[in-house]
Order: sequence, then C-alpha cells, then structure tokens
Amino acid sequence: MAEQLRQIVAEAIADEAQVEALMQAFAQLGTTTAADIRDLAEQDIVDEGASVESVQALFRALRVQEEEQQEAAALEVEEGQGAPRYVLVAVDTSGSMNGIRIQRTCQGVIRLVENLKPEDYCVVIPFSTRVNAPILAQKRSDMEMSVVTQQVNNLIASGSTCLYDMLFEGVQNCRQAPATFEYKQFVVFTDGDDTASTRSLAQAVEEITHPDVRGFSFVAMAVNPSHGLQSVFAQMTAMRHAKLLQITTASSDATAVSASFDRLDARLHEMTARQAFDPDAGAIMRDDDSRASRSCSLVRSVGRAAPVDFQPEMVANANDMIFDPDEDFPTSVIDDLEDYDFR
Repeated sequence: MAEQLRQIVAEAIADEAQVEALMQAFAQLGTTTAADIRDLAEQDIVDEGASVESVQALFRALRVQEEEQQEAAALEVEEGQGAPRYVLVAVDTSGSMNGIRIQRTCQGVIRLVENLKPEDYCVVIPFSTRVNAPILAQKRSDMEMSVVTQQVNNLIASGSTCLYDMLFEGVQNCRQAPATFEYKQFVVFTDGDDTASTRSLAQAVEEITHPDVRGFSFVAMAVNPSHGLQSVFAQMTAMRHAKLLQITTASSDATAVSASFDRLDARLHEMTARQAFDPDAGAIMRDDDSRASRSCSLVRSVGRAAPVDFQPEMVANANDMIFDPDEDFPTSVIDDLEDYDFR
C-alpha cells in the first residue's frame, strides 16, 4: 500500500524533495493508505517538512481520483442494469398468508413481473409445507400478462412453512440457470418462521452466503418478522450480495405488502455489477467491503433505539411501514449504512 501511496503522491507533486518529505511524514504518522490522508491535520504534515502547497495538491489529486472512481462505479452499475437477469421469486403461501396478505403479495409479484425487461427471465415458485412447482418460468418477452396475472392470483395460502428448504433449493435453481443470464437474483417473500423443512438452518445459511453462483444476489422480504426470523436473515444479509427489506403492517388493507415490491424492483436493479456474488472473490462480508464502516446488524433485538429524527416510510396507513436500509434508518436492521457500526 505504501508504494501505491507513493505513486499517488508522485503524480500529484512534481518536486521529488516534497514527495520524499510527504512520504517520511506519512511513515512517522502511521499513514499507509491514500484514504488515511483525509484523517490527518494539515499542520501535522507541514511540521514534518512538507509544504502547505504540496499537501493541498495531494488533497486535490485524491478528490479527483475519488470522483473518477465514483464515475467508473456508476458506469459499472449502469452497464450491469442492462444485462439480462434470471429472477427467481419464492412466495410464502402458508396458512398465515391467507386473506388480504396473499392478495397484496400477488399484486406485488404481478407488478414486479410487468417491470422486467424483455430479455429478463422470471421464475415464480410458491412454497408452504413443501417447495411447489413453479407457476411461472418464462422470458419476459414471451409472457402474456393476462395469463401471468391469472396464474399468480390463483395462489392459495394454506399449510406450514418450509423456509429453509426454499432457501436451499432456490440457490440450486439459480445455479442451474443458463449462462446467458449474467445475473441471477433470488427473492424470498415470507411472513413466518420455518416449521416444515427437512433441511437445517445451517444448510440454508451456507447456500445463501456461499452460493458459488457468479452474478448471484439475494433479497429477503419479511413481513412482521419475529426475532427468530430476523436472526435467520441477519446471518444471510451480513454478506454484500444479500439484503433485507422488512415490512411492518398492522392495517386491515396491508398496503405495505404490495408497495414493498416497488422498492424491491429498484433494489434488484442496483444489486447487479457492484454487489453480485463473484466466485473469484468469494463471499464478502459487509465489514470487509471497501466501505468498511458499513454493516448489517440487528438493532431491535439488542434493545438499541433509532435516532429521534428517523422517519420510516409510511404506506397509506400509520401502522404500515417499509424499512429499506438503503434509504431509511430502520429500527430493526441496519444494512449498508455509512458511518454506523453497532456490532
């Protein structure tokens, strides 16, 4: 890292003597990376023999470098959003989903499918006591939405919940997706703890956190989750390629359920180039990411409160909320939030 820092300094400052003075100052101050320079007071460096002008020139070079990196990252995301995706949506149809909840879920799934790009491929799998056969497995350009709407709206909620089996088999399904789909995205929508799986939690967590599927990403959508379900998803969404959307609904019309799929659509488009799983790099914890201060931690279960200015998204009813950690400061899960680490 010292050589990388020297290269940046040399490119920013033509005077070799000033370069040496800065490097000596950095060595004495314990600075080893370019990012550390921002934490140093200007006078600390000047006292070591480097001029104010040299320090300012270096700071300017670092800002230019950061802007270029941000532009490159934005371009990478934009290019990733245009690549064909394999989208697997697993829908909990256990008995607890009966009534308005399954109706709102069906509405959200239909909207999600409608918004897919023509080259995207979508699979919808219901699960309850067991993982059922897909009700949809088709390229978006080949779909007849009236048929899709009927198939989705015919879902019936009954039985237990084999969440761990669905998580395990969902990753296997993505693993078998054609190589023509650069990104494989797995979404699970559920409102309850596992009660019927033949596989263990450890097996499900291992599949989600270490999928060995290039371009894989995972989003868990949890409705009024128990502490146990929060804990399950916390283990999985500690990885960079996984996220959690928590939906709180206490109203009779459950508007947050269908509205959450609109938020999901935006998240799926963002979780392509920069956050998808790369087998060459392996599973990356959020704390190991280049944004080292970001984390995914349970807050409610350890009794910590959110800041007083926190305003979750209200959805039509004061009792309905969507906690999207990428935009809100949630009371339950902190995910990918700059400068906060409650671990």
